Amino acid sequence: MKIWKDVYSPDIVLDPLTDEDITSAEKFFNIKLPKEYIKLLSIQNGGYLNPTLAPVSFNSHWGEGIVQIEFLFGIKKGKGILETYSLLDEWGVVNKGYIVISGDGHHWIVLNYSSNLKTPTVSYIDSQTGDVQHMFSSFAEMLQSLYGSSANHIDYQNELVDRFSKNPSLEEAKRLTNSNDEDAIYTGFEYWEKTNRDLPELFEVLLQHIQSSKYLSTQELAVRILWQKVITGVIKEKPSIKRIIETIPTSPLEIIQEYKAEIEESYTNLK
Repeated sequence: MKIWKDVYSPDIVLDPLTDEDITSAEKFFNIKLPKEYIKLLSIQNGGYLNPTLAPVSFNSHWGEGIVQIEFLFGIKKGKGILETYSLLDEWGVVNKGYIVISGDGHHWIVLNYSSNLKTPTVSYIDSQTGDVQHMFSSFAEMLQSLYGSSANHIDYQNELVDRFSKNPSLEEAKRLTNSNDEDAIYTGFEYWEKTNRDLPELFEVLLQHIQSSKYLSTQELAVRILWQKVITGVIKEKPSIKRIIETIPTSPLEIIQEYKAEIEESYTNLK
């Protein structure tokens, strides 16, 4: 199921989320953000939702027992949820541990950390009356209410690859390599290798992937990249080459064993 609408607004859809954005926001608010929220923003950093109507146990100006969550704020320095304090102050709402994730001023949808700094509930705030209404026990429950049983089967990885193909970047490629989807991992490694950037980090990620991957295709690609770096002299330190040799396992793929043999030969020929 597609989560984000294909609607672009520079105030809502921010530049791709980075690890630094997450760390800075959690430090700024002194909390932990819900992993489901971070996962959504890793696909698109804020945007308009589809569908938008959530069932609740109170009445709102949308009607009896329903609230519209039209969009979600993303995270970027001075933008998105990091505007929480100024938004609430502007509308005269006393912040008691709230992080604004949606709303237009007359109302706000917030992560409510007033009772728990690790697992927030989701609340509705009416700015005019000051009333705070409980909506959901967690952000995950909010998603479940919007998407029903299919919330457990949202195709995050396909959306991640699709977003990457439209706006490729090294940061997004790294996210793909850290996913659980075979095609996403393959795409991420291919792009990262071609950029020729952050090679020491790539070296470590490839070694780890070779040891832990359940996909032969991505394992073969990881070995092939390291093999290419060795035979072209990009990786020429004996300790590093020795680590590669020791990491490559016995594989049912003959090509992996051929790569390993050539790496061993290069190691032997080093003075």
